Amino acid sequence: MTVTTQTKKVTATGNGSATTFSFSPIVIFASTDIVVTTTVIATGVETTLSEGSSSSTYSVGITTYPATGSITYPASGGSPLASTHTITIKRVLTLEQQTDLNNQGGYFPDTQETQFDKLLMIDLQQQDDIARALKFPVSYTGSVVPEMATPVAGGYLLWNATADAIELSTNSNAQYLGGNGTVSLPFYSFSADGDNGLYRIGANNVGMSIAGTKLLDYGAATLGLTGALTTSGIISVDDTTTSTSGTTGSIHTDGGIGVAGTAHIVGVTTHGGDILSDTDSTDSIGSTGVRWLKLWVDSIQTTGNTDISGNLTVTGNLTINGTTVTNDATNTEIKDPLIELNSGAGSNANDLGFIFERGSTGNNGFLGWDESGDHFVAATTTATGGSTGNISYAYAPFNCSTITATAGALSGLTSIAMSAGATLTAGFLDEDDMASDSAVAGVTQQSVKAYVGSNLTAPGIQMTWESTTTDTDQGAGKVWANNATLSSATVLYFDDVENNGVSINAFVDSLDNPTATNSATIYIAEGGTGGAGVVFQVSGAVTSASTYSKVAVTHVATYGTLTDADLIGVVVAFSADNGTMNGPGSSTDNAVARFTGTGGATLQNSATLIDDNDLLTAPGGVAFNKGGDIPSASPLVIDTDGGMFDVTGTTGFSAMTVAAKRLFILQFDGVVTLTHGAGTLDLPGNANITTAAGDSMLCYATAANVVRVLSYTSSVMGAASTSAGGTVEVATQVEVNAGTDALRSLAPSTLAGSNYVNAHNFVHNPSFDVAQRGVTFNATSDPLNSDDLYHLDRWYTLSEGNDIVDITKQTDGGVGNRSYIRLDVETASKKFGIAQIMEGSDVHSLLSESQVVSLSFNAKVNNVSAGRMDNIKAGVISWSGTEDAVTSDLIAAWGAEDTTPTLISNATFENTPANLSVTASDTRLKVENISIDQSGVNNLIVFIWCDGLTGTVTDKIEITNVQLEVGAIATAFSPRAYTTELTICQRYFERLGTLTGADNAAIGTGYANDTSSAYCLVPYTRKRIQPTITPFDAGAFRIWYTGGFQGSSAIGTTNGAASLDGVWLDVTAASAALTAGDGLILSGLDSDGTDYLDIIAEL
Repeated sequence: MTVTTQTKKVTATGNGSATTFSFSPIVIFASTDIVVTTTVIATGVETTLSEGSSSSTYSVGITTYPATGSITYPASGGSPLASTHTITIKRVLTLEQQTDLNNQGGYFPDTQETQFDKLLMIDLQQQDDIARALKFPVSYTGSVVPEMATPVAGGYLLWNATADAIELSTNSNAQYLGGNGTVSLPFYSFSADGDNGLYRIGANNVGMSIAGTKLLDYGAATLGLTGALTTSGIISVDDTTTSTSGTTGSIHTDGGIGVAGTAHIVGVTTHGGDILSDTDSTDSIGSTGVRWLKLWVDSIQTTGNTDISGNLTVTGNLTINGTTVTNDATNTEIKDPLIELNSGAGSNANDLGFIFERGSTGNNGFLGWDESGDHFVAATTTATGGSTGNISYAYAPFNCSTITATAGALSGLTSIAMSAGATLTAGFLDEDDMASDSAVAGVTQQSVKAYVGSNLTAPGIQMTWESTTTDTDQGAGKVWANNATLSSATVLYFDDVENNGVSINAFVDSLDNPTATNSATIYIAEGGTGGAGVVFQVSGAVTSASTYSKVAVTHVATYGTLTDADLIGVVVAFSADNGTMNGPGSSTDNAVARFTGTGGATLQNSATLIDDNDLLTAPGGVAFNKGGDIPSASPLVIDTDGGMFDVTGTTGFSAMTVAAKRLFILQFDGVVTLTHGAGTLDLPGNANITTAAGDSMLCYATAANVVRVLSYTSSVMGAASTSAGGTVEVATQVEVNAGTDALRSLAPSTLAGSNYVNAHNFVHNPSFDVAQRGVTFNATSDPLNSDDLYHLDRWYTLSEGNDIVDITKQTDGGVGNRSYIRLDVETASKKFGIAQIMEGSDVHSLLSESQVVSLSFNAKVNNVSAGRMDNIKAGVISWSGTEDAVTSDLIAAWGAEDTTPTLISNATFENTPANLSVTASDTRLKVENISIDQSGVNNLIVFIWCDGLTGTVTDKIEITNVQLEVGAIATAFSPRAYTTELTICQRYFERLGTLTGADNAAIGTGYANDTSSAYCLVPYTRKRIQPTITPFDAGAFRIWYTGGFQGSSAIGTTNGAASLDGVWLDVTAASAALTAGDGLILSGLDSDGTDYLDIIAEL
């Protein structure tokens, strides 16, 4: 190589983060060829480092030499070099030559050139040392001996008198010894001013020369001064002679005294003239730290501002003639009992009062007198203390305990708001009868209660109760009975008119018109508080007297006591006429009678018959009883001699010959293979069935020769035992598994609650309504659209790599008329899908009650051309590993197109996944009659995926309404309320923060630990296990405290582990402004969706 650079060292400054430092272009032959030194910039202190692997050493990043490169410091651990230090890397080669060129040996130019390079580098290294040594000028021709004197502490070097040697300036006492010098050429002088300095006059006598003239003469006890003395410091004279005049004392002068510094006089100063400042308005008497005790003067006159930092006591009157008086005191106390505003005014046109500055422009408080309105006001205003005239204001609320007025009116109010339980003590009338109908008088609660109690009417015809029991007219509007004990009364008397004079005679006389035994019911209720009433049934004829009517009645009930003159309401409920029911129009043996539907009472024969053996024959003429045995064949021919058949033989079939609309039951006597055939024989779960002796199935022909198997029952159920009347015995799944037949009577009242009737959906968030993490997931979102990540709540994505599909929540009714998940292809020719892991506790009931489930969901794709997106499959996967510790990335290998993926260990498909033939239309897809092998199963996983490899970037699939239920048949989707789904999902994941569009959303409360840290308790929905707490953008939260708010700089959970219901967070404040022990609130900063806490307990 060539050596073209003369750089021998490089220096860099630390920044607190960098740990790698380059020393290019310096070339070295081994890591030992450099010396590394750190230097403290402020002090120049240097530290030489060693090569090693610790936090105090450096390492060299070169593997092949010779080369240039870099070092790493610290080598491991430790703190990066701070900005207060520099680091210097210098090449230092060992002064040696270890290459031996053998005589007549091979010639290797590289070896020789390397030695030349190294020797040149050593020359450069020594040149660097020489360049930093002291040297004589090039023109120097002398013969000086550059030998140093023996060092003496405190001494320094200088040339001798003949300038041919270097000597030491000091004696053994480290004193510098010089010559005497003269006044014109002082020995201790200056290169620029040779006639200025100190010189020796004689023994114990030193002079100071300025411009060759003696200025000061220092003797043993005297100081002589030639010229004027000007000092900026303190002159202290120890003499104690007291001055009695301007020419006496320790210091006296015939002229003035100029002091540029401080004059310190301990005694009394007497002035025969004025004390003046040399410049107008620039000097003070006293200072902030040293003040005069008292100032005794006859008068003080100032032309500028006067500042008084202590107390000011004025024993006389204080008159202020300025424009504005500013009082900046914390508290102002005035002992004068009366304060007069606008004193001395002969007339007034200004509003008077107090302005309260509130710190908000245009919202000051005003309490005062409105001169133009001639009244007091409490208001808000834009005026300030400098405003005059009539100020503008807006009335403000005025709160007080009592308002007392001796006269006048309270006007202009739109409402009066009083606290609950407040009382009125004056100014309202207590009108118990409210008879005046006043439009201006107020009322009390007592008067309203009394009036309502006396005047509120009961429902019905308004009449008055009469206590008399005689059969004589008691007056208009009266009702009475023939016995004061109403339970013994048999007659009620009604006047012909009610209280308002309207005739009710014809109505009362009609009470006996219905032909029922009790033609009507009469309800009589007391008005007002309604505390009394009586009920009678009309049990006989109504007799009309001249002015009243008599009604025969039977007592039903009495409550309270009706008293004379009570206002009552009378309500009548008529009974229907007695009806008749006619028999069948003809006498047909075993015919079931039904209502005609026309007359409402006549019965007629129906077409449905019950034969002598109590068997039911349907209208089509086919009895739903046991028909003759059917030999197995392909297709199986269904006879018409009954509705239940035994199938004999072992010939399998995939179709039947049967009429449309037939409902029938087949029971198998042996092993028969049933083959699923779309459009011919629709078996549960689209799966083939191998029967056993005693198995049965319920079938329905949707069209001729098109049969759907509605249910399939294993023979393990066994025969039913006798149970209580009115109940049906149903064996439990445990009994089914064990082959036992213990009595299990299921009454109709309890049947509705059974899982065999109402399907239970084991899938959470089946319609993808809940989306706490967001609604769009792609290559730049958080979280990403990557494999094995949760996106919409409880659902995670499985894909053949990352960025295979974008995931979004949609609500435009694309499938299922609810929200749904849409998977948009981003990488062509890859498999992908969605999965949900069910918690072990959620599926325990399924695993203990049944081994058969069905899975269904709505789906559609945008493109099925050329088979691009139509290969959709679904399955139920069992997990036999540790319960609730499922490895979520279930796919070991995706495999080729239309090949079921290979699962990881402990994961097993419980069904045989088949292509569900999804289309471009919203279709309900089903995988039915899935048998779950209970052996070692701890969790279940629902998995729906696209098994094709021909999808392109424009393709998409939409899925919703996923349902996993007990039973061999998939029923209609049954949604849960959104609030229920959200609560379920938050057992596994919950996001707290400002995601709702509202800034500063509170998420927890706590207290300050010290000035810069706090503990905050954040509650959340109870989690299935102790969750993981993950803060996002921990510096974007706010801490609200008594002094306002400030930001956070860090959030952790060091103050305690999270519990199932909440967590104590350790929050570090951005600045030390908190007060230990103060309460506070933790909130998000804004609604940009970046400051939140994730509470994670996912499976």
